[in-house]
Amino acid sequence: MIYVSLSLFYVEPSMKQQLQFHGRDGTLEVEFRAFSDIEVRGIRQGERSLQRLDVPAALWGDAERNRVWSIFEKQTAGARQFIDAIIADEPLTPNFYDGLKVQQVIDAALESDRTVCTVSLV
Repeated sequence: MIYVSLSLFYVEPSMKQQLQFHGRDGTLEVEFRAFSDIEVRGIRQGERSLQRLDVPAALWGDAERNRVWSIFEKQTAGARQFIDAIIADEPLTPNFYDGLKVQQVIDAALESDRTVCTVSLV
């Protein structure tokens, strides 16, 4: 079983987001700081403290490593993206159907964990 928590902190003059993934064998934390970089830390069962982990180069794509938030400067996000789609009379993706499909995958994963069986998505 994997448990996920998301935190969002706003402290002048920057913002911090933190994702935590807790599993049977350890914990993985990902911290984003506004106008700064990303820090990934992990700890395995039996270890005493979190260790900083490097993000593999292949996962960065064209994002600037020293300015993780720059990815949001290249595209609209959230409410602005929704409003832009309405003004342009264009469909928005991901849409509610995409959200439904993601929820079905999550539900299947939870059911598979609960029953210790493969769950079909067909």
